[in-house]
Amino acid sequence: MELFEEHGVEAVAVDQIVAAAGVSTSTFHRFCATKEDAATCHLETAAEDLAGAVERRSGTTLLRAVRDAAQETLDAVEAPALDLRRTIAVCLQHPPLTARWLLVGRAGQQRLAELVGGAPTGPGTQRAEVLAAAVMGAVLTASEHWALDGGSLADHLDRCFAVLEPLDEPFPPRPRQT
Repeated sequence: MELFEEHGVEAVAVDQIVAAAGVSTSTFHRFCATKEDAATCHLETAAEDLAGAVERRSGTTLLRAVRDAAQETLDAVEAPALDLRRTIAVCLQHPPLTARWLLVGRAGQQRLAELVGGAPTGPGTQRAEVLAAAVMGAVLTASEHWALDGGSLADHLDRCFAVLEPLDEPFPPRPRQT
């Protein structure tokens, strides 16, 4: 992160990363195909981790399940909180990493839509997809404000989820009456 912050993602070479990390190039490439992977690899597992954490919270409301799961998932990322904040901030400032950040959010949205809808997304799942998009938008917005503005992640999550309270429903959702 320090190299990316100081020089920009485009200007940093893999050789610089391996030197700073104290690992060989072959070790680096065993875990990361590109330098962008080095910055975002722990974020890319977050979508599935978030889905698992949400799934364990059935019996509450959708917003409570996702809000608590988001906090748990972000707390569990194997990087100190300051590094995670820096990672998100660097992702937002460098287009190649911004794209990866948005893909992580989209993957989380997809998995959440499947949980909300109780089935894979496809024809007839617009409601679940819209709810998931709104909720993941709140998670991403809270995470981005936390990374850029500081403060407590929990407070940012609470403020963003408060906006969505009119959309809240039991989780898992009750079957729709026809």
